[in-house]
Amino acid sequence: MLEKWLDSLKAAIESLEGRVGLQELSIQVRQRLEEIMRSFEVIVLLLLLLVLYARKHTLL
Repeated sequence: MLEKWLDSLKAAIESLEGRVGLQELSIQVRQRLEEIMRSFEVIVLLLLLLVLYARKHTLL
């Protein structure tokens, strides 16, 4: 009976460790997506500035 209790306790601990690992992975993925979005925003702003600059210096 004690062995079953220890096995279930061990399984519960492993499950919790897995969840913590998934949470850490989720945080890392979220941070990476935020970095990508910031990069995308910078690219869009640079393209917008380029278009505005080009319109100012052409006969369009």
